[in-house]
Amino acid sequence: MRFFEFSVCPACDHPTLGGKTHEVCRTPYGLDGLIAIAQYEEPVSLLIKKVKYRYVSDAVDEIVEIFLEHWPSYAPKFDMLIPIPMHAKKQNIRGFNQAQKIGEKLGDQLKIEVRTDILRKTLETAPQASLKLKERKMSRNLGFIYVNPEKIRGKIVGVVDDVATTRTTLQLAGKVLKENGVKEVWGVVFAHRF
Repeated sequence: MRFFEFSVCPACDHPTLGGKTHEVCRTPYGLDGLIAIAQYEEPVSLLIKKVKYRYVSDAVDEIVEIFLEHWPSYAPKFDMLIPIPMHAKKQNIRGFNQAQKIGEKLGDQLKIEVRTDILRKTLETAPQASLKLKERKMSRNLGFIYVNPEKIRGKIVGVVDDVATTRTTLQLAGKVLKENGVKEVWGVVFAHRF
């Protein structure tokens, strides 16, 4: 496994200090930072596929263990972690949401509140992994809606997912949260394609 020895700006992919979005790359509703642990390539990609498509729940424990071993010192003091939601139909078929499993175990170990009642996914969309890079970047509406605004106004939030390739999912979730009063949104992913 190759781990990130530096942090990258979630807007431009160039190295950045402390995982933060470069000042020049900042937008009002963009991500404020990114925590990515490992490069999205084998064997990391195989580990993620075990969880997503072969439903090997032990692999979630392995992912969280690696996450914790490499948790960066620059990580902000999150008020809460919010796993990226799945559409209810897809979650019923799969039986679980891997981002939620990772987020809950990570939150438990790091003593950070995990909220699964803040974001909902209302549109059933094609899995981002099945789309070409250009199609993913054009996926402007993944159907996220925001609920419970009183719970997170002014908070620093980590949006948790297993993998980020184009970061479209993280950016759209972050935009919805910031439009509704979240102070800071960071992407928190196990793997990132760089």
